[in-house]
Amino acid sequence: MGESKSRFGNIALSSVLVIAIPTAIFLFLVLGDYYKVHDLIAAGRYWDLFLFMLVLTGNLYYLDKVSKGAPLPRIRTIAAIEAIREGVGRAVEIRKPVHWSFGSGGISLTGTSTGETLADLGVLSYTAGLCAELGARFIFHMPAVPAGVPLLEGIVLEAYAKAGKLDEFDRKRDLRYYGSGMMVYAAAMASSFMQEGCALKIMMGPQPTCQYVTL
Repeated sequence: MGESKSRFGNIALSSVLVIAIPTAIFLFLVLGDYYKVHDLIAAGRYWDLFLFMLVLTGNLYYLDKVSKGAPLPRIRTIAAIEAIREGVGRAVEIRKPVHWSFGSGGISLTGTSTGETLADLGVLSYTAGLCAELGARFIFHMPAVPAGVPLLEGIVLEAYAKAGKLDEFDRKRDLRYYGSGMMVYAAAMASSFMQEGCALKIMMGPQPTCQYVTL
């Protein structure tokens, strides 16, 4: 009896997510003018609302599947992300550091590039975690954005803490802030490459200024 109720509830929830919500959105778009519902939403934002509700419906649907332990669609791997592990492994073998750089002005905490910055921070955490796990030295050349320093430092330290190797990361030596100035940044990185070597350099960010000067 309990299993049948649970199955009925799952069917009802799936029906609401897949049928009822899209139907309600469609009726809103079609009949909104007649019932003056459109006055509640800024002009020109109807399709934004539709896309938002569509994405929300998909999220709820797959969250429901996860709660049931159902298999999810396979997400393709990105070759560049897969290559990071190979590069970190090589850094361990040849005993040279991994360098990470956003460029001198390479992060954006506000504006249209914020989403890209947040995605880059995920890759930063992944790379720092790999270096901690495998034992590679991680050098972070921080951008000339003082407001972002605590955030970036926290992400690296958190990655090492999750690997249980926080005490192995020398923050005074390997978290480097050069101040403003593209050529100062480029000169400092070039000097680091020559003195300490470089097994892998990762360049990311919406504004990777002076990245290619260092190459």
